[in-house]
Amino acid sequence: MRVFIGSLAVICLLCLSTAARASETPASVSLASLVADTITVTPQSKLVAEGNVFVVFDSRILRAKRITYDRQTDDLTIDGPIRLEDGDDIIIVADQAVLDTNLQNGLLYSARIVLAQQLQLATRQIKRVSGRYTQMDNATASSCQICTENGVPLWQIRARRVVHDTETKQLYFTDAQLRFGGIPVLYLPRLRMPDPTLKRARGFLLPRGKSNTLVGYGFKLPYFIPMGDHKDLTLTPHITSKTKTMEFRYRQKFHNGDVNMTGALTSDTLVKNKARGYIFGDGTFNLKRDYKLSFDIEAVMDEAYLSDYTVSPKDRLDSSVSVERTRKNKYFSAELLNYDSLRPTEDNASLPRFILDLTEERRFFQSQAGGEARLLLEAHTHIRASKTDIIGRDVTRAHAELSWRRRWTLPRGLRMGVVGRLNFDAYTYAQDSAFNKTIAKANPEVAIDMRWPLKKITATKAYELFEPVLQLGWSGNRQPNIRIDESTLSEFDEGNLLSLSRFTAPDQRERDSRAAIGMRWLHNDPRGWASGLVLGQIIRGTKESASGFSATSGLNSRYSDILVAGQIKNDTGLIFLVRGLMETKANVDKIEANATWQRNRGRIWTSYISLPNDSDENRGRTLSEWSLNTGYYLSDHWHSEGNIRYDLSADRTATAGLSLTYENECVQARFEISRRFASSTNLTPSTDLALGVDLRGFGFSGSDTKYTRTCRSN
Repeated sequence: MRVFIGSLAVICLLCLSTAARASETPASVSLASLVADTITVTPQSKLVAEGNVFVVFDSRILRAKRITYDRQTDDLTIDGPIRLEDGDDIIIVADQAVLDTNLQNGLLYSARIVLAQQLQLATRQIKRVSGRYTQMDNATASSCQICTENGVPLWQIRARRVVHDTETKQLYFTDAQLRFGGIPVLYLPRLRMPDPTLKRARGFLLPRGKSNTLVGYGFKLPYFIPMGDHKDLTLTPHITSKTKTMEFRYRQKFHNGDVNMTGALTSDTLVKNKARGYIFGDGTFNLKRDYKLSFDIEAVMDEAYLSDYTVSPKDRLDSSVSVERTRKNKYFSAELLNYDSLRPTEDNASLPRFILDLTEERRFFQSQAGGEARLLLEAHTHIRASKTDIIGRDVTRAHAELSWRRRWTLPRGLRMGVVGRLNFDAYTYAQDSAFNKTIAKANPEVAIDMRWPLKKITATKAYELFEPVLQLGWSGNRQPNIRIDESTLSEFDEGNLLSLSRFTAPDQRERDSRAAIGMRWLHNDPRGWASGLVLGQIIRGTKESASGFSATSGLNSRYSDILVAGQIKNDTGLIFLVRGLMETKANVDKIEANATWQRNRGRIWTSYISLPNDSDENRGRTLSEWSLNTGYYLSDHWHSEGNIRYDLSADRTATAGLSLTYENECVQARFEISRRFASSTNLTPSTDLALGVDLRGFGFSGSDTKYTRTCRSN
């Protein structure tokens, strides 16, 4: 019969362990609780607990088959199997042990330690000192699960001595060997590693192999430096026969935001006698009164650096700082931007590099007139670095917009809406002798639209919606002669089919009368099928009112191109989207399509885009491109990814890449190869190879439970 010792067990343990030191007993004593099947006291004054022994002392829990307490030595002799839990993250399993009464000092034999249910350390003998240090001789450490008695883990660290410091959460190895599959691959006389519970520890991270045909072959060895609880710095030297590079990453958390900075400083043989490098950064801060501050930094010391070191495919860099606030019916934004083009065909001095935008918008709801009124105020300026007349033109613009809109539901479900808008614009030019210094204009706009949504439920419980749309609009005809700097690229899509103006900025506005006609159709089947289609066209009163749009925008004639946009989704994981502009003769001008197919073990994503040549959009030739991205789980642990981007207009491959990843409960290994082919902006092709291995169980690397191995008996 199982005996539960409550206060009696506590009294026995206290009397036996503290009788000889009664005068030294502190005011408050931590009491132990003992549960066992039987408890006896021998003639030699030894306390013996046998059968399913369970002891709780502070945060330590001990389970054993038998415990013998010796009053003379004040020690516990424990027979196993033994399981000692020290807090939430340390578990010690042993066959036999001799410990003091508070379970903090002593020896454990044929023992194994499990840290945070991830890292295991096995040894013949464990020595515990002061409850802080755990010393192991001839120990083996691994986070790999072994299913057979004589099995070999995928990786392990063998050391003559291992010391675990629970206070600093560090593991110290002496004469350590790193073995893969039982084969030694690396020897280190001294090695310090963080245990799995430590989130931030100063020291080297695992190296990465990196090879590039331009910069050579080498290793990246990151060094992590914590700087307090809320910031850190990672330095990564990258040295090859052709380059000496120091990469860095700085992160800092504040009570109201965060900052992230990455960059590198390089000296290489590609550009001799010149320092090279880049810096990218961003940050966000929550300010008082609901304001939000954001900044973004992108800078490079030469145009080819990002491409040579495969940092980023960007060929136009933008840096900005902004302050914005969004409240009910109110919005404010102030933004300062700087652009830097890396394209060899563009001159930064003649581009608007410095841009300032101020925006204030408010909404008002009047009970008498109904509907919604809006007031928009904008100020904009852009500055060119060039001092040459006309080429270095600087522009300052002020814009005010007052609008009102309202919607009604008419009989038989017909929906009608009205919107009216009055625009005021003023422009000031500098370094442009061909224009007056200040130009002002006012432009009224009005439109009425009607929709008739028709809904139907089919016999298969599918939901269908058919909605024809008609909009009649008119804008003032007066268009002053001003420079067009902002509205240089206009697109015709579903988002602006019913817009009052399809230009991207107020420096151009649509004129005279026009009509927008279209229809929307949706089909949603509960069995997993869904599809949709949108058609639309703009018809203008005169051909002259279509001036200002580019040749391939689809809007530069009295009868615009027909907008076609559709999508299909089925229950097998296929999603297909397409959007295009079709001439009245059924010739397709612009087209964009992408498809995604995803199943349990893999996915495929592909896209196609075609843009005709258009001098108005600085496109000297037709651009046509196809891209493909794939991912597939070859098994539970092997995953492959591939990508290719093909330039159809030039009939050549632009980029291609392949990666292979192995991942289980104790390791993640990834191999990548990518090829960047020559192009008009990249004259030097290059190939990149990268190899990285992460050993799980050290530091705060975590352990993905989906890869936990299951041992099955035959």
